[in-house]
Formats: sequence, C-alpha cells, structure tokens
Amino acid sequence: MNKIKLKKLENKFEKFKDDEPFPEDCHTTETISDIHDDLAEYDSYVAGALSSLIKTGKFNQKAIAKDLILNDRLKKIIINGSTEEINNAKIYLKYLEKIEEMIDLAFECLEDHE
Repeated sequence: MNKIKLKKLENKFEKFKDDEPFPEDCHTTETISDIHDDLAEYDSYVAGALSSLIKTGKFNQKAIAKDLILNDRLKKIIINGSTEEINNAKIYLKYLEKIEEMIDLAFECLEDHE
C-alpha cells in the first residue's frame, strides 16, 4: 500500500465530495434520465469502495471497475443526441471522468508498495 498515494486519494475524494455536486436530472429525455439514475448508482457504489479503502486500506480490485458501458452511452449521445441531450451528457461524462480518476488513483495505491 502506498501511503502517500492513499493520502492523495483521500484529499482528492474529500475535495470531490465538497466541490462537485452530483449533477441534476434534467429530465431531457427518458434516456438521459436513465443514464442519470445509472450514474447515481455507480457514484454511490464507488464512493463506498473508496471510503473503505481510505478507512481500512483494503480494496477489492475485482469488485470495482470503470463503467465503460455508461461512458460509451454518454459519448454516443454527445455524437448523436439533440442539443439539450448533448449538454446533459457532457455534464454527466465530466462527472464520470472525475470518478474514474479516483478509481485510477485507488489502483495506484495498491500497485505501489512502500
């Protein structure tokens, strides 16, 4: 466990919780609302896993992964959606990418040994 990277993750996670409000469901379309619901579920799941890692130093690598399907769904809307859908998808994708950055850092904590 790399304690320096773990502290960096803890700081990044706390800053994320303080500075990044969860995006609103704008109810643009049913698809956007469904994606919003999926993002909320994923966000909660990842938050729990990261909290556990920060508190206990333990992390089940097999239990958490980037949500490539959700990422792909958002990118497809950005390419093919209406203007309103595109705007919402960009907000959701930006939020998802910040979650993915923390997942990457969590795995880095486990890869490096001190």
